[in-house]
Amino acid sequence: MKYYGSQSMVAPLKHVLVRRPDTAFAAADPAAWHYSGVPDFAAAQQEHDAFVQILRQAGVRISYHTAPLPDHADAIFVHDPVLITEQGAVILKMGKALRQGEEAAMAAQLEALDIPIHYVLHDDACAEGGDLLWIDEKTLAVGQGFRTNAAAFHQLQEALHGTDVELIAAQLPYYQGPDACLHLMSVISIVADDLAVIYPPLLPVPLYQLLQERGFQFVEVPEAEFATMGTNVLAIAPRQCVMLENNPITQATLEAAGCQVWTYKGDEISLKAEGGATCLTRPLLRTEYPFPIVNPHLPGDTFFWEAGPVGVLLLHGLTATTAEVRPLAHLLHEKGYTVSGPLLPGHGTLPEDLNRVTWQDWLWEAEKTYQHLATICEHVFVGGESTGAVIALYLASQHPEIAGVLNYAPAIQLALPTPDIIRLYAAAPFLEFIPKPQAGGHSRWQGYPVNPLKGVIELIRLGREVRRRLPLIEQPLLIVQGRHDATIDPQSGEIILEGANSNIKELYWMENSTHVVIIDDELDEITKLTNQFLQKALETNG
Repeated sequence: MKYYGSQSMVAPLKHVLVRRPDTAFAAADPAAWHYSGVPDFAAAQQEHDAFVQILRQAGVRISYHTAPLPDHADAIFVHDPVLITEQGAVILKMGKALRQGEEAAMAAQLEALDIPIHYVLHDDACAEGGDLLWIDEKTLAVGQGFRTNAAAFHQLQEALHGTDVELIAAQLPYYQGPDACLHLMSVISIVADDLAVIYPPLLPVPLYQLLQERGFQFVEVPEAEFATMGTNVLAIAPRQCVMLENNPITQATLEAAGCQVWTYKGDEISLKAEGGATCLTRPLLRTEYPFPIVNPHLPGDTFFWEAGPVGVLLLHGLTATTAEVRPLAHLLHEKGYTVSGPLLPGHGTLPEDLNRVTWQDWLWEAEKTYQHLATICEHVFVGGESTGAVIALYLASQHPEIAGVLNYAPAIQLALPTPDIIRLYAAAPFLEFIPKPQAGGHSRWQGYPVNPLKGVIELIRLGREVRRRLPLIEQPLLIVQGRHDATIDPQSGEIILEGANSNIKELYWMENSTHVVIIDDELDEITKLTNQFLQKALETNG
């Protein structure tokens, strides 16, 4: 599976690279950088954070360009040093002398994101991303002006040779001269397969005629709003746009054309520095297909929130991330518990990674987190959702000092008949994934939209091992299941109750919940039951 490629200006934006304003931007000499004033650093960061939040709320995955770039104020405009193709990254060569050096830092950042470098412009070629406009996935318009030259045009042809991509040269005017920023995308933004935002006085005539031939309609930006970057519009999907605020005519015309428009404040990051919404972003993946992680905007990495002397370890389920346990974790932390949740190996990256790990890898990660909690807390409870609940049971069987176990929808036995399990084992060597129909159906669930078959087999093996170890568990047990859970065997809770030797065993059914019980509608009731159980168990432990 490949998770990069952006040969479109309008296909749904799944993953984007941004760079938060840093001290280099704050210290920019306006005269040298052709800025209209010295940026207000704090205001610039606030504006950028708000801009990024718009993208997050639209479901776009955000990655930050953090490679060091001292003395490069324009580095926040991450669109320019690279072109992302279906073959990988084409590293460009900046036409603005002060920006030279950004290219190597961008290449390093992309390699850290596992995006291969396909081609690097060299010798006398220079090109910037703002001059490269995808009319469609097979047609690339290349603006030729002070930032992009003919040598780059020919090298881009070489980079895209064999891909059926046609390059079209678009000659740009002198306008305000070599020091000013006039990219091709300064005068045009494509916001749908048949709709473009243009500033006609500066738009190359052959490009205008080509777009007309291809059936494009136009939103024409008035002169006053060209000065406030009304032409610089980022499409996050067809007819879904982000643009600078205070361009009311352009915004109204876009909306009349059926576009949904979000605006951001960019006094510092855009108007002073000559870079709009497209400049501030480098799309890494645009595609109609789902991103490898559902709800990528949710926080889903490892967390540790310190509070009182009682610790709670919460483990997420198979294919999920810590986003699954965070709502409950927040509520417990508010009650004074120290809460920790690791991102288990094979999760939160790519689905195929889950086919490369074993249940012992998950257990080891959980063990390390438990040991950390045990060194700083007087009592530690272990728990989890689905697979995480089963791992928690294993930990309890190993560590009698654990204060209690929280089992939410424990996947100790799946709702799969034996013939289906046999077919699963038979298919695993030949088939990596099977679709997960319910993926994306819950706004608070984050994870893979497929079930990696070898990962599912590891869960089955883990469940079998934990069923064998149940008699070793003597700690208080809380089990919560959803009445509408179609993932695990409905008898899973009873299997645990019958097998464990705990004196305190509680099983509750949530009548309106599914498998993801701790992010479903009855979380408040589950939190209440959990708090009551924790207090009872602590009293029992003395």
